[in-house]
Amino acid sequence: MKRHLIVTLLLAAVASGAGQTLAASGDSLDAIARDYVLLSLTIGEKEEGYIDSYYGPAELQAKAKADAAGEDFNTLASRTSALSQRIEKLRDVKGMDARRAKFLAAQLTAATTRLKMLRGEKLSFADEAEGLFALRLTLKPLASYEPILKQIDAMLPRNGPLDERVQAFQEAFTIPPDKQKQVFDAAIAECKARTAQHIVLPKGENGARLKASEAELYRLQTEANAPVPKIVDLQPCLESRWRTLVEGFESALKADEIPRARAGLRAITGEIQVVATPKEVRLETQKGAVEGALLRAAGGQQTFVVAGAGFEPATFGL
Repeated sequence: MKRHLIVTLLLAAVASGAGQTLAASGDSLDAIARDYVLLSLTIGEKEEGYIDSYYGPAELQAKAKADAAGEDFNTLASRTSALSQRIEKLRDVKGMDARRAKFLAAQLTAATTRLKMLRGEKLSFADEAEGLFALRLTLKPLASYEPILKQIDAMLPRNGPLDERVQAFQEAFTIPPDKQKQVFDAAIAECKARTAQHIVLPKGENGARLKASEAELYRLQTEANAPVPKIVDLQPCLESRWRTLVEGFESALKADEIPRARAGLRAITGEIQVVATPKEVRLETQKGAVEGALLRAAGGQQTFVVAGAGFEPATFGL
């Protein structure tokens, strides 16, 4: 899911100035933007990590904390829907306001999707990606990537396995730690210069917030610049993790340590619900630690296990 990074310049331009478009009801894009920020902060009070950074007005954050105490995810979903409807009524916006409205509509769609997940709704991998990032992904057979891999193979020096050659190529563009601040300072200065050609940048107190935002951006970019683990390392890691979980479960069973066995089973399968029908007793698992990651990559499918003779759910506290 991502996450919302809110800084002064990305407060959906809460105070955009002149030329504000009004709906027939007297509503404005600025009012909607401010309510969006308040909504996002309130959701952030419900889910740790939902907001990465915030440098806006302190009174908005204080109100969000107060509102969160009396609101659940259903209420927040209703507020999100209401904001989306207000955006739709601003049909005549143009120029920068049109871009702001489009941005806000996309952010509200992402908030709607995340709230569905927080309320326990199960989404496929493709639906989740589309709702959060406006990207409809199609999982293709691995064989379909062979032509692309051949092109990459032909473009890189031929000395060693392809994954190692790709890694070496990427590392050639990694910014050394002692040069990162210099590079990002230059990049931020250029971004500000180009932005100033189109938008009047804030000064005074807002300027200080912008400086804090720049520092946070530098920190996040530094983290993002860290080497990415090779994909080929994923399988051994999963295999090792899975073996550890299973061995721990077996050990608890042999020692007749039922509480530890319960915890071990839940780590493997996730939470299990017993569903009884006239024809069968079915166990529906809610994805375990390792299995869940694989299932999400495959499209978020649910796993069903049919209980056989001798299975006693009560033994494991299910």
